[in-house]
Amino acid sequence: MIPIETYYSNIIFSAEGCKDLHGTLIHTEDGPDEIETCWKLSEEELKHIAQTGCIYLYTMGRWIPPVMLSVKSKVDTEDRCHG
Repeated sequence: MIPIETYYSNIIFSAEGCKDLHGTLIHTEDGPDEIETCWKLSEEELKHIAQTGCIYLYTMGRWIPPVMLSVKSKVDTEDRCHG
């Protein structure tokens, strides 16, 4: 999987030894701000997911903030995440 810049990307996260991660900072009226990132899967990864139905989420450290995986963007209703 590779992270890709989307039409709405407005923030970049970076760390030593890592590629830049483009994201979209979403300001919400009634809750905490959110960050959306978009990831492009290779043909091999798509085949593996079709076989297993599984995706793994890794985080650094011993604490996991609330996270969600989705196939739909909250901000891009035209679904322009094609990398």
